Amino acid sequence: MKKKITFIPFLLFLIVQSVFGQQAFLVYFKTSDYDTINSTLKVDVKVKDYIDVYSAQMYMTWDSSIYYFDSLSNINSELKNFKFNTKIQYAEDNNLATIWYDTETSSLPDDTTIFTVTLKVTGAPCDSTTLKLINLPAFRQSLTVYAKDGEYIEESIRYNEFLMSIPGENCNTTTNVKNDYLDLPDYIVYPNPVADEVNIDLLNNIPGEYNIIFYNILGKEIYREKITKQPGQYIYHHKINNDLREKLLLIEIIDPLKNKNLLKAIISN
Repeated sequence: MKKKITFIPFLLFLIVQSVFGQQAFLVYFKTSDYDTINSTLKVDVKVKDYIDVYSAQMYMTWDSSIYYFDSLSNINSELKNFKFNTKIQYAEDNNLATIWYDTETSSLPDDTTIFTVTLKVTGAPCDSTTLKLINLPAFRQSLTVYAKDGEYIEESIRYNEFLMSIPGENCNTTTNVKNDYLDLPDYIVYPNPVADEVNIDLLNNIPGEYNIIFYNILGKEIYREKITKQPGQYIYHHKINNDLREKLLLIEIIDPLKNKNLLKAIISN
């Protein structure tokens, strides 16, 4: 959805002051593909609350010794005059700068992908790094300008950090079998390794009936339980008895939409 507004030079992006309470849009990240043959990870950059946005600039950072920038694709058509750069002054580690602006505002539905980043694996199995937005000196800030009541409002972009891990054997991590390696925290197993009790945070917002199934490393089912989740966060607790004392447990979660997720839990001695 677009709305025509009076044009001001984009340089004013850097000096417009925030005087209203409306929040800037939220950025979060989700793995769209992990290619083990070509050793690449594709991460979708998604947004929520993207309403009447005129322009934005974002500075993303992560550890390039683990994942190195390869390419950028799938740029949403609403991001007019889109530009990106990986050579940023004052930058630490590996950084990706993106910027877009228009003479009209645009709005996007929640959970829209605005672009996809492809990263090349450069680290070792089980290495991990956090993808996040940063603010750098000399006006290099992660900001957006949106329109409200005929005014231009500047706000810092909100974001959720994103942990990217290279798959490996016996990593102390939570893994999604749909190649979502530590992307969105729909489910988190902790502590990991597990001693006496396993806890699973169900952080998605899908209410209804869930099946939680425990398997040993050979794929044999050793325990199954049905739970009913209300909207919002839910924490599932289960005591580790003798039947579950395997070196490695695989925990399958089937949500009300029949999506299947497989988590790993390492059992400590």
